[in-house]
Amino acid sequence: MWSLESPLPDTVPLDGHLAWLCGQVESKADVLAGLQANGYQVDCFCFVEVLSGQGGVSVSPLVLSTLGRLSVELDLDIYASGDDE
Repeated sequence: MWSLESPLPDTVPLDGHLAWLCGQVESKADVLAGLQANGYQVDCFCFVEVLSGQGGVSVSPLVLSTLGRLSVELDLDIYASGDDE
């Protein structure tokens, strides 16, 4: 497994982190395609925490199209956290 973690603060929306990631790997499209051709799974796994069980995330068309061009699956692991009241 190889992983890359965004240096942006947690307060930045998910789309900002994904845009940063796309900027890091977009120029390596041929490398990613080669890995995929050799049977490797290439995906983007994101942990998302929504507060008080409310909310969600949005991803811009630019980020979605970049991930699509790279054939990178976006996997969102969403957890709701909240008060115990």
